[in-house]
Amino acid sequence: MPETAVLGSIFLNDEGVCIACEERVARVAFGGEPSRIVGRPLQLAGLDETKLGCALRRARSGEAAACLEAEPEAPGTDAVLMVCLRRLPSSAGLNLEGAIEAVVIDVTGLKRENEELRRAVERRDTLLREVHHRVKNNLQVISSLLGLHASTAQDDVVRSKLRETQDRVNTIAIIHETLYQSEDQAQVNLPLYIDRLVGYLRSAYAEQARQVDAVVEVGVECLDLETAVPCGLIVSELVANCFKHAFPDGRPGKLAIRIRRESGGGISLIVADTGVGIADEYLKGRSQSLGLRLVHRLVRQLGGTVEIHTGDGTEFLIRLPEGNR
Repeated sequence: MPETAVLGSIFLNDEGVCIACEERVARVAFGGEPSRIVGRPLQLAGLDETKLGCALRRARSGEAAACLEAEPEAPGTDAVLMVCLRRLPSSAGLNLEGAIEAVVIDVTGLKRENEELRRAVERRDTLLREVHHRVKNNLQVISSLLGLHASTAQDDVVRSKLRETQDRVNTIAIIHETLYQSEDQAQVNLPLYIDRLVGYLRSAYAEQARQVDAVVEVGVECLDLETAVPCGLIVSELVANCFKHAFPDGRPGKLAIRIRRESGGGISLIVADTGVGIADEYLKGRSQSLGLRLVHRLVRQLGGTVEIHTGDGTEFLIRLPEGNR
């Protein structure tokens, strides 16, 4: 633990003028004897006069101690001081009842350690940002290779599977791109990420999605990377499936993606469309669709549940527990 040292006290009247000072404080903070500062307003290098006036008013009214950072007036020192003001109780003695006590603490060691920690965090963030940047670039190379293979594939089924795999790779790449551009390297900005993801999918399925009006509402500010990746894959699978199958022959319709925190805890994720509906084999679990199997597996991985509602279109309601990992 970094060391701090209480140097002593300066005693002030209600106007902030020094009426008494302990010798050690006078020597360390002012480079002289107490007589040098008695009768003068409290002044230290770096001590903001506006903040000092506010702290004095708080102390006069008996509020909790206000602490201010300052530097010694004594030459040849780089110490950092903390000055904490409070109203002395009537039982204080020393003929100083009712005075304002300014306790001076040497926090140089604490300040130095905080600065070292700040630099260490900056180095870590820079390293993590570089990692996210390289992962994103590598994933984009893989995506480009998949796209190239898809464009030359003769078999429609193979081409479709390659495109779907490309979507999944890009879904993860967008997360790393979002983290690379973020101040917080540990948390994914979910509104920004989902907006980018849906934008990518609209572009990837431009022909099928041109008549689809998509609404995105994200009420969860951020998620950790381990949760954001499966959530992104779930959204990607359901939105891509909607663009591919829900609106055949250029049929117009609406798509809604809503993510929010539930009042009882946990997160709800809704992907709903006004399309032609989902086939019975999907509802009865007989579908061999990799995308839907992947959705169910990812939800189980997160400890959540899936509900599929049909009627006027299709709605997937996914509930995930809070702190699911």
